[in-house]
Amino acid sequence: KINRKALGAIIFGNTEERLFLNSVIHPKVIARIRELTKGNEETVFVDVPLLYEAKMEDLFDQVIVVYANPANQLKRLMARDHISETYARQKISAQMDVEMKISRADHVINNNGSVKETHRQIDDILRRITK
Repeated sequence: KINRKALGAIIFGNTEERLFLNSVIHPKVIARIRELTKGNEETVFVDVPLLYEAKMEDLFDQVIVVYANPANQLKRLMARDHISETYARQKISAQMDVEMKISRADHVINNNGSVKETHRQIDDILRRITK
């Protein structure tokens, strides 16, 4: 079993280690995505947190970026992972800037509002995608 907290401490504190791990993991993720979607005519959604960083966007017909403002992102990450603010900031800074992701996306979901508002945005996108 992998100790995700210990691994995170290594990779988010050391760019070289993070890049090495990504070079090992990302090709396996790409191969698995291709395997799961090959010949599939159905609409498939894949959650890829580092989609652009791993240069995987070409695997998909459309990309949806879900974002929250920096304060919400930080607060939610700290609560979800039970981590310090410093560590949460390290994890966030290892990712591409959200504005850059938004500019490259086909669809964008603003996740700063209520769950109901987020669901409305998802429904709107689903209607457009499945036309």
